Amino acid sequence: MKMVKKSILLILTVAFLLGGGCGKKGPLTLEPEKLPRAVQGLTLAQVGNSIKLTWTYRQFLSDDKTEPNPVLLGKILVFHSNQKLEEEKFKKKADLLKKIDYADLQVDGDLFSARVNFSTKELDEKSHYLAIQYYYGRKKSPLCAVQSIKTIIPIRPIQTLTQAKEQKTIQLKWSKPALNLDNKSVTQISGFNVYRRIDQTEVKEPGKIPLKEFQQINDERVLIEYFEDSNTGVDGFYAYYVTTVSANKSETDPSNIVSVKVTDTFPPDAPANLVAFKAKDHVFLTWEKVKDADLSHYAVYRKSSKDETFKLIADKVTDNAYKDNQVKGGADYLYYVIAVDSKNNESKASNMVKN
Repeated sequence: MKMVKKSILLILTVAFLLGGGCGKKGPLTLEPEKLPRAVQGLTLAQVGNSIKLTWTYRQFLSDDKTEPNPVLLGKILVFHSNQKLEEEKFKKKADLLKKIDYADLQVDGDLFSARVNFSTKELDEKSHYLAIQYYYGRKKSPLCAVQSIKTIIPIRPIQTLTQAKEQKTIQLKWSKPALNLDNKSVTQISGFNVYRRIDQTEVKEPGKIPLKEFQQINDERVLIEYFEDSNTGVDGFYAYYVTTVSANKSETDPSNIVSVKVTDTFPPDAPANLVAFKAKDHVFLTWEKVKDADLSHYAVYRKSSKDETFKLIADKVTDNAYKDNQVKGGADYLYYVIAVDSKNNESKASNMVKN
C-alpha cells in the first residue's frame, strides 16, 4: 500500500512540474545559462621586443541581455604558435604563453590591451599566431579568433629626446635612430609617435611612470624629428616620450622621458579681421577664429559715442560671430572683441570697427 501511495505522489509531482498543477500553466522553462563570450576585435602590433594585443569585451553574456560584471573579469590566457593552425586545433596545439591579471591591463575607453615580451631572436622575420580567452568568475570564455603578425628586429629606442618651452608651446626634438637592436642600419622609417602624461604634482623619477599611463597625442604620424604641443591649458607637470614607427608599422620601445612644469599665464592671440555688417534692426559681427588649443570663448565690447567707455555686451560667445540686436536705428557703434582661454587669460583687443 505504501508503494502505491509513493507512486501516485511521484506521478502527481511530475504532472505538476509539466503544467498539470492547479490552474493552467505552460511547460517548465529554464533560464538560459549566462556564460562569458569570446572577446572581439583582437588586433596585434609589435612594440619593441613585445607584441601588443588589443581587444574589446562583448557587450552581453551568452543570453544576449545580461551585461558582464566587471568584478568577475579575471585573468587573461594568451595562446601562441609560430605555425598557422586550424581554428579548432589551435588551443590544443598552441602554447599557453602567458597569464595576465586583469588589473595589469591598459584600458582606453572600451579597448583593453596587454604586451607579451619576446627575445630578439624570436622576432627576427618570424610569424606569430595568437588568441586569448579569459576567466569570468570561475568560468572560462571561448577562445577568440586567431590573429597573426610578422615581426622584425626592433629599431633602437630614441635616447636623444629634449624639450623646450616657448610660452604656451612645448617643443620636442630628437635624432632619427640609425640602427636596430642587431646593430644593422635602419633604412625604412615611416614616422614617429608622441606620448604624454600630465601630473598635478612633480614626479621625481619620470622614467619610472608606468607606460600605460601615457596617452598618444599626435593625430597623424609625425614625419620629422620635431613636435610642438600647444594643448597645454592644464597646469601641471608634463612628461613625454617618443617612439619610432617602422615601414611594417611596428613601434619601438619608448625614448628617454623628458618633463617640464607648465603654468598657463599666457593669453591667447587677439581675434583678427573683425568686420561689421549693419542691417535695419541689428549689427552682425564676424572675425577669424583664434587657434589657441585652450580657447574658452570670446567677449564683445561696444560703445555708441566718443565720450562713452566700452561696455561688455556679450560674454561666453563660443562662435567667431555675434549678432547685436540691441541697436537703435540711425545710431553708430564701435566694437572690438577679445579672446579668453580656459584660465581666464584675456587676449589683447581685436581691431576696432564701426558699423
